[in-house]
Amino acid sequence: MATQGKKSYLLFPNSALLVHVYKRLTELARRAGVEESRVVAYYAALSKGEKEHAIQRILLGDYNILLSTPQFLTKHFDKLQGAVFDLVFVDDVDSVLKSSRSIDRILQLLGFSREDVGKALELVYAKTRLAAAARRGQQPQDLLDAVRQLEEEVKKAAAKKHGVLLVSTATGRTRGLRVRLFRELLGFEVGSRSELLRNVVDAYAVVPRGEVFREVANLAVRLGSGGLIFAPVGTDESELLKLVDELQARGLKAELMKGKLRKSVLERFESCEVNVLVGIASYYGLLVRGLDMPHVVKYVLFVGWFPASGLRPMWRCFPR
Repeated sequence: MATQGKKSYLLFPNSALLVHVYKRLTELARRAGVEESRVVAYYAALSKGEKEHAIQRILLGDYNILLSTPQFLTKHFDKLQGAVFDLVFVDDVDSVLKSSRSIDRILQLLGFSREDVGKALELVYAKTRLAAAARRGQQPQDLLDAVRQLEEEVKKAAAKKHGVLLVSTATGRTRGLRVRLFRELLGFEVGSRSELLRNVVDAYAVVPRGEVFREVANLAVRLGSGGLIFAPVGTDESELLKLVDELQARGLKAELMKGKLRKSVLERFESCEVNVLVGIASYYGLLVRGLDMPHVVKYVLFVGWFPASGLRPMWRCFPR
């Protein structure tokens, strides 16, 4: 799209993933004959001067591909006023759906006016009231007429030339009425489908016979560099640090993913200065959603502690 002079806006859930994609995009741009300068990224780790330069280019519209996190959309939407994108891609749309204003802003960036969004929202509310009346066994004629009129107006708005919205979601959880604007103006709903089976090969299932950390350290030493080790949500940090110490005692350069050091730890992991990363298996954790390193990550170990049941911990390793 950039080679055709079109504009794209890509949103990512965190800066770590954004930086990975930015590096890859600039490489792909060179191969496609697009100047790297046509790609602009705005994220927290930029210096003050770099942020000011990026903002200036955004204000001037001097780019074809823009990358940011949803925080930029929230804090600096005024810098995008008047911009219309041919493609908006939202990675992890769950974070955007938390904010009703972000939904309105994305629709405006696709080319819909505030009036279009307002009419569509009126239609959503009117349909909700009509459904509530139907549940009571009523069909108010004035409400039916209002819905029909609004549908016609929104249909005209949806028929206008506008950009494409592409989203990905890990959970498909939707909250609030505003998410229905996507259905009225773009013709699709954000949702999920049930999955009962996944094509995952269980390469190893181990019930440790000895001390848990010693067992997992043995596995990590055998598997080598490029490992991720996950513990359940709620695991005490002191326990994770014990595991890191055990790994380091075996000659592996291991680090715990936590706090503000996470970005530098990821960089050292990618450069192979760190062999193994230890973290929490949180849906929204950086170690779960912030990595784009297929050239580095070779294996994953999951651990589960079950002290209440008396069951011994089980470690599993799934190839990636």
